[in-house]
Amino acid sequence: MKQTFDGSITLSKLKSVITERKGKSGDMVKGIFIPFDVNFLTVKENAVYMPIRIMVNEEPDKFDQSGFVAQKADSTLYKAADEPTKELMKKLPILGNFKDFSGATKTSDKTTEITAEDDLPF
Repeated sequence: MKQTFDGSITLSKLKSVITERKGKSGDMVKGIFIPFDVNFLTVKENAVYMPIRIMVNEEPDKFDQSGFVAQKADSTLYKAADEPTKELMKKLPILGNFKDFSGATKTSDKTTEITAEDDLPF
């Protein structure tokens, strides 16, 4: 059976700065700046990667969450790091939670026939 999980990741749990800068149009644009090195991100061919670990609980927790997503360090970076950096990498944040919607019932796509004399059903 296919499993479907919905959730979110809190980017501000990474070392980041929420900032506002002037855009091309001259209007101010609010955004988030996430530095690569201090967040142990990997840059390859104009793409940025953040390794994650997904932990699925056997039973939903008290908030009905099925599990969580945590940042992890790339194994190559971890092996090359000194001991203080390895300790930092072991304490990377939990970025978010998710719920399993695999067993959720689908809403019915039934249509209701109405005549010209009836009011709309919505």
